[in-house]
Amino acid sequence: MAGGMPMPMRARWSWYANLILALWLISAPVTYSYTSRALVSSDVTTGVLVLILGTLAIGSGRPWWRWGICFAGIWLLFAPLVFWAPGAASYANDTLVGALLIAFSVLVPGMPGMRMFPGPTTPPGWSYNPSAWVQRGPVIALGLIGFFISRYLAAYQLGYTHAA
Repeated sequence: MAGGMPMPMRARWSWYANLILALWLISAPVTYSYTSRALVSSDVTTGVLVLILGTLAIGSGRPWWRWGICFAGIWLLFAPLVFWAPGAASYANDTLVGALLIAFSVLVPGMPGMRMFPGPTTPPGWSYNPSAWVQRGPVIALGLIGFFISRYLAAYQLGYTHAA
């Protein structure tokens, strides 16, 4: 318990954010005029799935529903590549929504199931804590840089940009 609120209550905002992203995903093919039928059905189906899983996560409070949302987000990162998205808007939308679904379902601190246990901050026999933010920060930064570089290179491969 931190700040007087139990863990599930502190993380509940992220479940509602996933529901909003699901509605965004369902409406995106009409908003951005997708021309690929496969990508339209992928986005609408994934949006409905995230809507169902998000509702179950809120209703039951069980943490395992979030993993289904995470896998839906992973699918959204790959769907524009699998279906060779004809427009840059559909590619950008799917990668952004996919990354946000992953972040809001699994990576948001304080999610149920991610508990900190009391104990020493440095493991016995170690001179530093390998889980400290000083150690995690550079890895997270490099991961984000790698994601944005790969996203740009995929956009080049799909023909959305003309300079590599």
